[in-house]
Amino acid sequence: MKIALVHDYLGEFGGAERVLLALSEIWPEAPIYTAFYRRGPAWERFKTRDIHVSWAHYIPGFATKLHSPLRFLAPAIWNSFNFSNYDIIIGSSSWYITKGFARKGRAIEICYCHAPPRWLYGYPTSVEWQRYPMVRAYASIVGFFMRQYDFNAAQKVDYFIANSKETQRRIQKFYRRGATVIYPPASLREALRAGPPIRKNYYLVVSRLVGGKGLALAVGAAKKLGFPLKVVGAPAGYGREFEMLRAKSGKNIEFLGYVSDEELAKLYAGAKAFLALATDEDFGMTPVEAMSLGTPVIAFAGGGYTESVIDGKTGIFLFPLLRVSRRPRNSAKPDLKKNSLHLLLPTSLESAYTELHMDVLSVKNLTKRFGKFTAVDNISFSVGEGEIVGLLGPNGAGKTTTIQMLLSLMMPTKGTITCFGLPLVTHREEILQRMNASSGYARLPWRLTVWENLNVYAHMYHVTNRKEKITSLAGRFEALDLLPKPFQDLSAGQMTRIFLVKAFLNDPELLLLDEPTASLDPDIAEKIRRFILEERRCRNMSLLITSHNMSEVEEMCDRVVFLNHGKVFAVDTPEGLARRNSQAEVSLMVKDGLKRLIERAKRDKFPYEEKNRFITITLPERQIAPFLMDIGKQGIEYNEIEINRPSLEDFFLSATKRTV
Repeated sequence: MKIALVHDYLGEFGGAERVLLALSEIWPEAPIYTAFYRRGPAWERFKTRDIHVSWAHYIPGFATKLHSPLRFLAPAIWNSFNFSNYDIIIGSSSWYITKGFARKGRAIEICYCHAPPRWLYGYPTSVEWQRYPMVRAYASIVGFFMRQYDFNAAQKVDYFIANSKETQRRIQKFYRRGATVIYPPASLREALRAGPPIRKNYYLVVSRLVGGKGLALAVGAAKKLGFPLKVVGAPAGYGREFEMLRAKSGKNIEFLGYVSDEELAKLYAGAKAFLALATDEDFGMTPVEAMSLGTPVIAFAGGGYTESVIDGKTGIFLFPLLRVSRRPRNSAKPDLKKNSLHLLLPTSLESAYTELHMDVLSVKNLTKRFGKFTAVDNISFSVGEGEIVGLLGPNGAGKTTTIQMLLSLMMPTKGTITCFGLPLVTHREEILQRMNASSGYARLPWRLTVWENLNVYAHMYHVTNRKEKITSLAGRFEALDLLPKPFQDLSAGQMTRIFLVKAFLNDPELLLLDEPTASLDPDIAEKIRRFILEERRCRNMSLLITSHNMSEVEEMCDRVVFLNHGKVFAVDTPEGLARRNSQAEVSLMVKDGLKRLIERAKRDKFPYEEKNRFITITLPERQIAPFLMDIGKQGIEYNEIEINRPSLEDFFLSATKRTV
């Protein structure tokens, strides 16, 4: 049996192309017929296949710009292919009316319809052509004839397959044809070969960067609310939407472009939530991919999203001022145009963001005075669900005092501490049952054995399987041989491990760690960091960590709150704090031209140190590449090079010096 696959065109790689990829894997010998292709993500996936393009592909500029205004050529394009030798023709159709092919004999045509062409039936498209009077007049004339062609082509199809019930309804509405729903594949879970990554605090959008996908709303909401947003997808069409999005974005918004399946799977699984904000999506494969990797979805309550997202369970539905799940069953759906969707939807998104982004720990205006001395001075910060926050600062900055107030060991002079949405001052016992703490410098009753101490804490936390829990955790921290020993006989590193066993006894939702790897050998410290990160990953646990080990903070923490003299000096990601110190060091073992290099450093006023032809130059990080290019042009030769970029430790030292 001979099978041919037909697809609109090959350019971007989206949901329709994933379906085509799945079809081509089922029938690897089947050739792929397409109107045209252009170099890009889709081409990279299909370039080894037997691809047949139409005559239009060879028109200069057709694949890049002319295919849209010349879309009336679609009938001539598809009729130019000869399908007489095939038994089955499977069309993957959405934008370019890929159906109703000229064929002979008993060839069966199956149309996998992603959507009837949106531009023909009044749905939002990648380009808002309705804004331009001349284009609107031209499109109305072309659309009139193309709708007739589209309807007639649909009558030639033997079997329609729809990617969703929403598309099935549209096929019935516009073509008067029935369709079988077969949902498209979502198989990115297989790309996570190394297991799920750590859940981070960013939000994610994956889409072609075109109009009609709700991208402007996502970017606008991220800029207004300040949450980190990563946007995956390449510009499509004329690229105008991408330029507008970049112009509206802020520093908290990253455009990552096209990424591999492995990287995409990690981004999905690491996101706090996925944003799906198209107001009438045909199906929406990306929310399904996100949910398959355990990431909740914030979606507009319409189109195909309602078939995959379970409101309140796998995601949150947005609706202008009204949640779908709470709308009376017999009430009419509000008129989106009358309700000014573009004004009301951001309000709904802000409410969903607030609902999803509940802080596990919230500290506001916290102050602690000892007589005339202020140890903690009006600090505010938060720890989100599943987030690891580092609390850094030099000695005397107020870190330990803050931790003691969070554990209710010390009452604040003023300010509020809220845990799990409850005030610590009135719900102390309830909150402490759900959290725990560890300090490398604390002590337990000396004459009791380690086992006896841990058993007391297991009773306090109402641990049911005390013996198994203590033994299991002691094994994880390589402390089984310490259980029968009196606490007073332990070394400092052994005490640190026992406190970590204590800290995990009750499977805390919030964990406060004060120097968690203090006095530990490097190999044990690395194992403990891996254990903590794995616990966070598995249980979505939140942590507040103090440490003087900057590399540890960079490895583990999502954000850092930097204290100095009792005040919040800075709040940012470890990378963000490191970038605040813009100076980097370039070390070179110079083979020839050392004097010219020193003269160049002096001319640019770059500090340097030179010894035995080995020179280290301090300069702004952004000038490293131009500097190396310039000295290469000057004929300066070097055998070795080492570049030390700004680190969190550099920021620590710089911030401490500035405030002394």
